[in-house]
Amino acid sequence: MNWLTLIWALQLGYMPLQQVMVDSAMWQAPSNATDATMEATVVLFDHIELGGLIRSYQTPGEWDNWMPYRMDYGIHADIVFRTETSALRFGIGHECDHSITLGNFPSPPVPLAMAATEVYVRFEQRLHF
Repeated sequence: MNWLTLIWALQLGYMPLQQVMVDSAMWQAPSNATDATMEATVVLFDHIELGGLIRSYQTPGEWDNWMPYRMDYGIHADIVFRTETSALRFGIGHECDHSITLGNFPSPPVPLAMAATEVYVRFEQRLHF
């Protein structure tokens, strides 16, 4: 049994799609914001990984509620070759980010919309102690 495992990685990618829609006006996000992420990955036949995530950004509202102002969505598909201590991944991923206008929350002057697709190669190595 190992008492500590360190993982390091090097990833190189190409982004054939990257779009951002913002106005020329700068909008400052709240300084007391937090984020929450739900992520899931399915492994098929020990070499294929399909996954996705949803991340929300929110700030404290009145007393007992939270006011979300942004949601990010991501999906990825990887082909993975593993050894006991390393992995080589070939993958493609897509992420899109969207602002949320909810109730009387001070929303950005225009909706935020960002999309990016990346094709990548990633090397990971595990160091067991």
